[in-house]
Amino acid sequence: MSTVRVSIVKTALVVVALAATGRSDMVPSSFPTAPTAPSVCEGSTPGFRDSYGDSCQYYEMNDLPGCPKEGDLYAAGMGTAREHCCYCWMGAPTSSPTSSPTVSTSPTLAPATSAPTVSTS
Repeated sequence: MSTVRVSIVKTALVVVALAATGRSDMVPSSFPTAPTAPSVCEGSTPGFRDSYGDSCQYYEMNDLPGCPKEGDLYAAGMGTAREHCCYCWMGAPTSSPTSSPTVSTSPTLAPATSAPTVSTS
């Protein structure tokens, strides 16, 4: 559950509790919004939202680069975060790895280094 979702649930519980005790005068008329942190990358689809209403910022704050945990989950009308968030593209391999390393049959020699000298003074 995202931080914003948790904050909204906590705020709703406080409002219900205040209203139940007759303290509706203490319920704020508007609620603060979560601060927007700058993105760590560029190229995300503007306005992307997943099925929970979270933007790419949620994935930057709650998943690893490449979004291995949640990048393919919570598809909505726009698709998944892996399709729309640049953070979810980070760390993804750009080419497939080789099947096995190659070993050279003719090694190259490194230049010889001079032996260390010891000072007697």
